Amino acid sequence: TTGRIHLFWCWQQYSTLDSEMFPTIADGHTRRVMYSWSDDDGATWSQPKDMTSIVKSNDWQWYATGPCHAIQIKSGPYKGRLVIPCNHRDNNNTDNYSHCLWSDDHGETWNVGGRTTLGGNESCIVELSVGKLMINVRTIGLPSANRASAISHDGGATWTELKENEEMIDPGCQGSVINVFKDGKP
Repeated sequence: TTGRIHLFWCWQQYSTLDSEMFPTIADGHTRRVMYSWSDDDGATWSQPKDMTSIVKSNDWQWYATGPCHAIQIKSGPYKGRLVIPCNHRDNNNTDNYSHCLWSDDHGETWNVGGRTTLGGNESCIVELSVGKLMINVRTIGLPSANRASAISHDGGATWTELKENEEMIDPGCQGSVINVFKDGKP
C-alpha cells in the first residue's frame, strides 16, 4: 500500500574473501538474513540491513527466505500485514521446517511467525479468504511426490499440521502458488 518494495535474501560465507563483508561474525551464524527496500520501483535500494539476530533462532543452521514471493494481506483482521515465506533447518541441520516473517508497520519492525510441522522447505504463501493464509512447501524429507500445505487463521503466527496436496506435484525445486483476486477480494 505504500509503494515500497521489500526484499529479503540470504548470504552464506563460502570463503575467506567473504569475510570482508562480515569480518567478525560474533553470533556464530554464517548464514545471514539480509533486508533492503526500494521506494522507486527498484531503481535504487536502501543499504542492506543484517536481520539475522532478529529473525533467526540460534539453534537454526540453514535459513532461506522464500524462494518465492511475499504477500501483503488484502482483507480481514490482518489487512496490510506483510508476510514473507521462509524456511530453516535445526536439530544439527537435519530437520526442515517452514515459517514466515511478518510486519504490521510497513516493514519498520519484523516478527517471526510460527513454524510448520516437520518436513517442508522452499515455501510460498497465499491469502485464501478473509483471515486465512496457506503456506505451500516442498516436501523434502517426506515420503511424497506432492507438495504440502498448512493453514494459518492468525496472520502467520501459527500453522495447522502440514497436509499433502495430492493435486500438486512437487517439482523438487521451488514450486510456486499464487492467488488471483477478483475485484480485489480473495
